Amino acid sequence: MKEISKSYHTFNIQVINIRQCNLP
Repeated sequence: MKEISKSYHTFNIQVINIRQCNLP
């Protein structure tokens, strides 16, 4: 369960980074 949470957290960070990069 802890591993899943860590993976999910990392995924969220990647999504946030992509969103910031896509900002005009």
